[in-house]
Parts: sequence; structure tokens; C-alpha cells
Amino acid sequence: MTEHSGQQASPADAIRRTLSEQQSQLHTHESALRELSARQAETNQRLTDLMNFLQKSVPQATPPDPAPAPDPAPPARPSYSEVRPPTPERFSGDIYRLTARRNV
Repeated sequence: MTEHSGQQASPADAIRRTLSEQQSQLHTHESALRELSARQAETNQRLTDLMNFLQKSVPQATPPDPAPAPDPAPPARPSYSEVRPPTPERFSGDIYRLTARRNV
């Protein structure tokens, strides 16, 4: 009962074939991932070597002495004259008094 004899394959044969193809793809992917991992490890090692080389080739600067604390600054004064509007009259509650003033 194979496809070569003109008969259709059983569902189990189709599943076996599909699983075999998937297994082959998984092996291919696994090989590719192992290769990428090895190259990444090699690149990381080269970067570490390069970093160590650069750190050794540049003289380490000693940190400068901390600067003395500055004297406290005097309070800032505005560079403009302060303008205050006059305080308005207190409202007495008389609405007619307000309208009379507005009309004047």
C-alpha cells in the first residue's frame, strides 16, 4: 500500500513522512543555531580582547580633586521693577452700584 503501486498512502504514512520532514528541518535549524552561537562566542571574545587592549593602551587618568564648594550666591534680584496694580474696592453687594459706575 504505497503511492508507487498506485494505491493511496494511509494517514499514518502521511504523518510519518511529515514528521520525518519536520525532523530534518529541525536538525538543519539546530545546526544553524549552533553555528551562530559559536560565531557569537568568538565575536564576544574578540570584543573582550579589544576592550582589554584599549584599556591597557590608554593611561588611566586619576580623578581630579573635588572642587571646593562655591560660596552661597546672594538672593537673586529681578532685573525689572516690580509693578503692583492697585487693590480694587471691596464689593458691597449692591449690583446697581456696579452698573452705575460702569456707565460713567
